Amino acid sequence: MRRAGLRLFVRLDLLLPDQVSGMLAWALSGCHVYMTVWVPDSDCAFAMRRARYGAWNPVALEHLDHDRTATAVTDRSDSPDGSAAGAETADPLEFLAHVLVHIPDQGHLTTRYDGW
Repeated sequence: MRRAGLRLFVRLDLLLPDQVSGMLAWALSGCHVYMTVWVPDSDCAFAMRRARYGAWNPVALEHLDHDRTATAVTDRSDSPDGSAAGAETADPLEFLAHVLVHIPDQGHLTTRYDGW
């Protein structure tokens, strides 16, 4: 099931083949499929949103700026409005602390439920 899902992500240009190879090398992929919610064949937009969500990183590198002289990291949002709009500037160590909160301790399993 994991390989089929990753092949689909490559076919839809959501992941690169070398990213998939790296993921398949992980001893514990963290991949679990909850099959209660079915996506109709005709709803491509919904399927694309689900696929993108599954490949989502906690930090988008293309949204980051690091100013070495001011020792600051700025995270810019691509959202024009809402709670995630704008930019946030922080000390590099403070920024790293905020990111590390999203990485579970070794051996700690996390569960993410998503549905319609």
